[in-house]
Amino acid sequence: MKILRPTLLTLPALLVLAVLLPNGVRAQAADQVGRAIVQTCGDTVDPATEGVLAGTVTDSITGVALPNAKVSIVFQAGDNPSASKTEVDTDKDGFYAFCGVPGNTLLLLSANMRVTSVPRSVIVEPGTLQVEKLLLSVSDPKKPGSIVGRVVDKASRAPVDGATVRIEELKAETLTNGRGYFSFGERPFGTYSLQVEHIGYADADVPIHVAGNLTQIVEVDLVTAPIEIPGLAVTITAPRVHRDIEGLIHRMNMGFGTFITRETLERRPEARLGDFLREVPGILVFAPGTGQRASLEVRGKSCDPDVYLDGLHVPLDPSVGVNEFRGQEFEAVEVYEGSQTPAEYLRAGGSYPCAAILLWTHWGR
Repeated sequence: MKILRPTLLTLPALLVLAVLLPNGVRAQAADQVGRAIVQTCGDTVDPATEGVLAGTVTDSITGVALPNAKVSIVFQAGDNPSASKTEVDTDKDGFYAFCGVPGNTLLLLSANMRVTSVPRSVIVEPGTLQVEKLLLSVSDPKKPGSIVGRVVDKASRAPVDGATVRIEELKAETLTNGRGYFSFGERPFGTYSLQVEHIGYADADVPIHVAGNLTQIVEVDLVTAPIEIPGLAVTITAPRVHRDIEGLIHRMNMGFGTFITRETLERRPEARLGDFLREVPGILVFAPGTGQRASLEVRGKSCDPDVYLDGLHVPLDPSVGVNEFRGQEFEAVEVYEGSQTPAEYLRAGGSYPCAAILLWTHWGR
């Protein structure tokens, strides 16, 4: 049986990587996982007997990172005749990590998201970090994919409202909302250039992959570019948008729908959206496990709800459904059965969805 050891780093090197990596770098390459490992594992690993196994899961066709993929290791520890299995979910950048895996033990590593990768044999030496990149063939070149993204100020991480976002090759253009989000909906499979412009910032040009049957999530950092006019000082401040919280308060006063507030969400910070929806009258949630697809029934009928993130309609990842979201990400959640849906969130033509879910992120961030 062949043992794969593509990248091997000693645990002290993690601290070096954490120092050398610039702020905001995502763990998308083998030499960029140090910061994420330190944040994830801390000092919980015994270097004498344990190691760390980490890496990324990406689509084999497009190279797009796959969030919410299920990664598992199966191994036989010590004299225990039964095999042990541990699972983790990849984060929004497709990153996974197993802290404190038994050293010098044969591990069978695999990933699952609609399809399962062929198990890979890995041995992690004590006191080391083993990096394994996993590939899954989940995109379909014959189908369109969705593009959802956010534009933020690189220095402050504040959302950029009113930025122009365009895909020149597709002749498509849109604006970011008050929380910096934008969406292009479904677009043809392929590689494109995403161009972002906003007064007071340098233009950004970001390559994107539209992966068929997947939602591509993009975050664009804009760098400020001061406007110089002789004899005139210009200061540009991103406007605070209050219409989201004002609308929420108005709807709460109207008495329609179900509202999940920050107080409730903070009690279960790691719970998924599906866990909270189980407590909404009239809605049943079926999910085989955390991080897997959560399907809904509303009043006894199967339902694919319309989901809005800070007022922007976003498609759900079909592999996980509403379990794509964690409670800790939000300030409040509104849930409406079909005919209760507020008029401003009705579909084109005024037709009602089976249900509408409005997600509001933390205001002022």
